[in-house]
Amino acid sequence: ISCQIISYPPFEQVFSNAGVLTIRVPPPSYLTITPTSLSVNHSDTATFTCTVTSLTTPNITWTTTATAGITSQPNVLASSQGSDMYTSSLVLIGVTLDSIGSYTCTATNEGGSINTTAMFNVTVPTSGVSLTPDSLEIYYNMTLELNCRVFSVTPPTINWTTTANVTIPSESIVTMNTGNMYKSVLTIDNIDLSYTGLYTCSFTNQGGTESDVSNVTVILPVPTVSITSSPMKYATYADHQFIMCTVTSLMRPSSIVWYHNDTLISSGAQPSFTATVAPNTYTSVLVRDNVVLRDNGVYRCQAQNMAGIGADNITINVFVPQPVILNLNDINATIGLNITLNCTASGFGLTYDWEPVPCSSDCTISGLNTPILSLGPVVFGSAGEYVCNVTDFIGQKVSKIITITPLGPTLLSSNVSNCAATPIQVINGTNEFLQCSFQNRPDAPYNLTVDWFISGQRFGTSRASNASTFVTTTPEDENRIVTTMISFNPVDYLNFISPDISSFEHAYTCTAFIGNFFNEQVTSNGTCLEGLFGPVLITKPEENSRANLGDKFVFKCDPDYSNPRPHLQINKTLTNGTELNLYNGLSKLHSIANVTFDDAGSYRCVLTNDYGRTESNFQLIVQ
Repeated sequence: ISCQIISYPPFEQVFSNAGVLTIRVPPPSYLTITPTSLSVNHSDTATFTCTVTSLTTPNITWTTTATAGITSQPNVLASSQGSDMYTSSLVLIGVTLDSIGSYTCTATNEGGSINTTAMFNVTVPTSGVSLTPDSLEIYYNMTLELNCRVFSVTPPTINWTTTANVTIPSESIVTMNTGNMYKSVLTIDNIDLSYTGLYTCSFTNQGGTESDVSNVTVILPVPTVSITSSPMKYATYADHQFIMCTVTSLMRPSSIVWYHNDTLISSGAQPSFTATVAPNTYTSVLVRDNVVLRDNGVYRCQAQNMAGIGADNITINVFVPQPVILNLNDINATIGLNITLNCTASGFGLTYDWEPVPCSSDCTISGLNTPILSLGPVVFGSAGEYVCNVTDFIGQKVSKIITITPLGPTLLSSNVSNCAATPIQVINGTNEFLQCSFQNRPDAPYNLTVDWFISGQRFGTSRASNASTFVTTTPEDENRIVTTMISFNPVDYLNFISPDISSFEHAYTCTAFIGNFFNEQVTSNGTCLEGLFGPVLITKPEENSRANLGDKFVFKCDPDYSNPRPHLQINKTLTNGTELNLYNGLSKLHSIANVTFDDAGSYRCVLTNDYGRTESNFQLIVQ
């Protein structure tokens, strides 16, 4: 150090001297640390600040007894509280239990060092346990699962306890964590009623113990029952009926029993029940063999377990099918044969009743109350509808009609035409014939008799006896054919006159009689023959006819038979031998209204047509 003294006027002198100056720096003083004691939660941040007074900038270091140690020293900063004050802040981030201990701040300068210590503690929080669900109703035989979530900054110890009358197996607990979040899952399969109770999940760490509770109730529902049947709800009489009961029960039922119309089915008829491949499902099948009407009604399947009874009903109706008549077909039957009608029917308790067609005295019917009706021999009167009535034991009635068509001989050929058409004209004195053929049935038990009828009268009666008419018939040949012919050799007017026939026509029919059944016949269509012949005057005027003066006189000159109607000419012979014509025209009854003596004399009637001429002469005497 140099020292110089200068003297200003009036002295204006300078003095100087030299020496050594030693300066001593005192050690730091007034060292404080704040806070002197600190406790923070785990994973939080803690800060200690050291303040010291030093004439020179000190070196401030931190030391600790904590296991975690101090990874880096903080900077020393000048304090704003004074020019000789300095600070250093130690910041502990994310503290753990290893951060617990004493923390010492040491300040050093040229004059020495000074230190002070603070205590640090880390607390571990215990809040953060949650057990879900907090209340649980779970079905018997299902899987119980509870989830316990724990937040803990340190690894906790997790325990499960329960008030249920069971021991929780350790293998049913799985614990895992992600960071500070821990999850413990309790899983128990196939639980039963004994698992009902309170379940507690508790955890313990350095901060203490916390827990949460879940209330578990194991539910055993009553069995669920459903019934199906085959056939569905209907049973056919005398058939089999299968009724299936399907039971869903979380616990094997103690019993499955059947009732019919609220009456317990006898133990010998009660079926056993079995488990199916479907979980918690059991079946019982009630079989009814040879179903009868008393099997009608309500069937109930009732299942029981520890929770109670479940049931389901089904109504079964026994169906009696209507009788069915089989193979009853219409019949074509040959005349004279005996036949049977077979009314075969299916059904139960059947009775039979036939409604036959009344046949003639030639045939008989038997078996009216049996399935088989006997009829024979068949006649044309057997034709018609025969009704077979079948009634079962409950009164169901069905009917079927069978039509019988009797078959006789067949008219093969004939020149016998329809009588309704224009008649065939035949001329008096000519030869004519009519012919027809019949074929008998191959299975006919008789031969044919063929004959002719003339306007409804069989040939050989008086109507045909005075006519020159001949019938010839051949017997049945190998094909059972019969041919007949009626011949007119020659045609005579007598063929066409009859007291009950007003015209000169006759209907000729050929008829086949069937064996001895003369009421059974096949007839051809009638042919009308019209005879053409000259006038026939059978009733002539008397040769000497008399008339009273003033009376009426009728000339009997009209023909008895003539076809066509003839021409009539009436002449009077005069005294000179000539003839006086009195009438000339179509034949009719001619008369003299008032007879006089001049009317007496000889008369001649002449009748003519294209097929003949006849005349008569008489003498009229007036008196």
